[in-house]
Parts: sequence; C-alpha cells; structure tokens
Amino acid sequence: MIFIILRFNNIGGYIIRTMKYLPYLGIISMIIGWITIVAAILINPWFNFMEGALSDLGALTVSNSYIFNSGLALSGILAMAYAIYLALSIGNKLATFGSGVFFIASSHLLLIAVFPEGTEPHAPVSYEFFLLMAVSILIFGIAMLLEGSTKYGLLNILYFAIGLGGSVAFKWPSIALLETYNIVFMTAWAITVNRYCTNEH
Repeated sequence: MIFIILRFNNIGGYIIRTMKYLPYLGIISMIIGWITIVAAILINPWFNFMEGALSDLGALTVSNSYIFNSGLALSGILAMAYAIYLALSIGNKLATFGSGVFFIASSHLLLIAVFPEGTEPHAPVSYEFFLLMAVSILIFGIAMLLEGSTKYGLLNILYFAIGLGGSVAFKWPSIALLETYNIVFMTAWAITVNRYCTNEH
C-alpha cells in the first residue's frame, strides 16, 4: 500500500510538473514546424520558393521526404494536444468550439504527412488545414472578446483578416510563399494565445 501511494505521488508530481508546460505546446508545435521546413529546404537545394509548394519537400518522389513528413506529423500531434488543453483551459463555449475546429485543423496537418504529395488525399487535406486554421483563429478572437479580453481578441481577428485578405488580394508567385505567409500568422496566433492563457488565466 505504501509503495502504491508513493508511486501515485510520483506520477501525480510528474503530471503537475508537466502541466505548467502545456500552455507552450502551441509555440513548440510551431517551432518544430519551422525547423522542419528550414531543414527540409537546406537538404534539398533544388527547392525554389518561387515555384511549387512546401509539400514538394515531402513528395513521394523525394528520397528524404521522411524529414519533412515526420516533422509535420510531430507538429500536428503536439497541436492536437494543445487543442485539448485550450478547450479545458479557456472554458468559454465558443472557445471550446474553436478548440474543436483547431483540433480538426491539427489533425489535417498530421494527415498532410500521412498523405504526402503524390497521393490523392493530399490536396484536399492541405487546403482544409489552412482553411480550418483561419476559422479557428477567428473563433478564438471572438471568444476572447466575449470574455472581455479586447487586446487579445482584436489581435486574433486582425491575424485572420490580414491573413485571409492578403491571401486573396494578391497574386502570389508560388503556393510556397502563400503558405509561408499564412504560417507566419499562425505563429503569431500561437504566441498570442499563449500570452492570453498565461496572463489571463
């Protein structure tokens, strides 16, 4: 019995220590995503930002595609865990719905790695990932406004507006540049939500 209690206390202590890092899962996920993209580009000198898409780095025809795809998979899994944390942390019903949308978006990031370029499901899951991320950012912005956090709410709505507006208003030279443009706003969103969760809760 004493051993069981000590064992439980050790597990409980580990869980408590781990909990304090959960608000940073979104940022960690984005960092892994950026590292993955940069690393894949560095080991593939043929890649040209002005042509094609980032997914070219993980295509079936690329010999080292596992680097790009495994990095995206890990980023997606961490983002899914972060979505669960957000649903439990913020508590607002609209934010919970936004967390659900974000969870689905994150699962699509994982699916981009599972179904790389060259497979039939790749294109739809890629488009759906960016669309769902934009929707979740907007929902979180509105949810934060409803909770009285004007600064963080307006920032998220601004990310959504500039991200979507810039995507449709300009003729981008390549999909890769358009994707990178949107990933910048996703990163800004992850930082903003982290600040919101650590400062407001």
